[in-house]
Amino acid sequence: MFTNVHNSFLSYSFDDRTDEELKELDSHHPKIKGLQTKDELGVYLERVVKDNDLDRYIRYSSNVERVRKLDNGKWEIAVKRQEKKADGKLIDYWYTQVFDAIVLANGKTIPILPNFENLPEFVEKNKGKTFVTLAKAVKDTKFIEESKKLLFVGSSNSAIDLLQYAFPRDIENPI
Repeated sequence: MFTNVHNSFLSYSFDDRTDEELKELDSHHPKIKGLQTKDELGVYLERVVKDNDLDRYIRYSSNVERVRKLDNGKWEIAVKRQEKKADGKLIDYWYTQVFDAIVLANGKTIPILPNFENLPEFVEKNKGKTFVTLAKAVKDTKFIEESKKLLFVGSSNSAIDLLQYAFPRDIENPI
């Protein structure tokens, strides 16, 4: 899966990518210049965290389970953090913390399938022949490449990104 924002906009002003780094990214995907894979973006983000000592501000393996506004105008969050012990057992730790403000910046993470009448029954009846999923849930594009009939519902960025697997073509020599 490729990003849907140009590489020049996918870096932090305090740790901007150099022109050489952007050219290097372009050389990886000459037919899709200006875009990068999710893995390439992940490598950049991990480097930014390491180089700028940001790890101390990040809480991994944690879920915000509740957010509530207090009478004094502050915000309390309840967090569940999961830790794997040496024996492989998972332990949940809970805590609360109070903040002056909360910024929700996680994007659209709640999957919503369209509410078509009888869709669950149709999918069950055609199991093995039909695949219904959200664009963001696609990990392996093989089913797109091998399908003879495809229906894309919607036209948002993730769906458009997946079209390249349904209709592969040389951008420099279009059909």
